[in-house]
Amino acid sequence: MDNLLELSNINLKFNNKQILNNFSLQLSDGDKVLISGNSGKGKSTIFRILLGFEVFDSGKYLINKKDISEFSFFDIWKRFAYVDQDISLRKISAKKYLEDISKFSGNDFNPILDSALCEYFEFDLSLLDKDI
Repeated sequence: MDNLLELSNINLKFNNKQILNNFSLQLSDGDKVLISGNSGKGKSTIFRILLGFEVFDSGKYLINKKDISEFSFFDIWKRFAYVDQDISLRKISAKKYLEDISKFSGNDFNPILDSALCEYFEFDLSLLDKDI
């Protein structure tokens, strides 16, 4: 099976501190990966590299066997999603969050479905109207 994504011998330093040293990762369609480690070990940096937010010092980054330089940020962002470990939520209701999220996915907000999900997960429906 071909690698859809390949990081090969990625090196990155911040302020003379080696964050990644010859880091390599190959993912094929359907692969699932868990990256764990102590704070400051480079986990978020790996995702920042994958999304094009971080430029590495040396190494190779390929998507479908093409160098990352051949892709625009938009092309990269269509392939990956990243949720930062420090989530900042606005003071709005859970229902408003669901409405906002549905705008991104192209799905219409469906209060009946939300009610059904709340009931299924034994979640108090009145909490949808409270600020988070």
